[in-house]
Amino acid sequence: MTNIQIFFPAIYLVALTFVLAAAMARGRLRAVYNRAVDPAYYLLQRNGAEPDQLRQMSRHYSNLFELPVTFYLLVVIAAVTQAADGVLLALCWGFAALRTLHALIHTGSNHLKYRMYAFMGGFVILALAWMYLTYRLLTLA
Repeated sequence: MTNIQIFFPAIYLVALTFVLAAAMARGRLRAVYNRAVDPAYYLLQRNGAEPDQLRQMSRHYSNLFELPVTFYLLVVIAAVTQAADGVLLALCWGFAALRTLHALIHTGSNHLKYRMYAFMGGFVILALAWMYLTYRLLTLA
């Protein structure tokens, strides 16, 4: 494994973020065009509300700047310290896959039980990745 490969799951997650941002923008423009939302709502997000499906998309987009931030930090630390290996790469791809599943559920059916399982699975995998990275750094020091 090359050290560069650890960036691929992060690049994938960034691409997912851009895809969801584009879908959210398209939905917002459509809602304004169809007069389902007053354009003034987007100034401060008050004095009105988005349709539920659009609100789900907006909320999920915000989620992509919460837990994944610690994932991006992990990837950078692993690459810079050359601590990345096949185990860490697999954990990173596992996190990216579960974030994708979480996105599909949250922006689709929004079934709370399945969404929670996807989120918690990603959370556990990310926690394991941090523990593993810490172990690798301690043994490389």
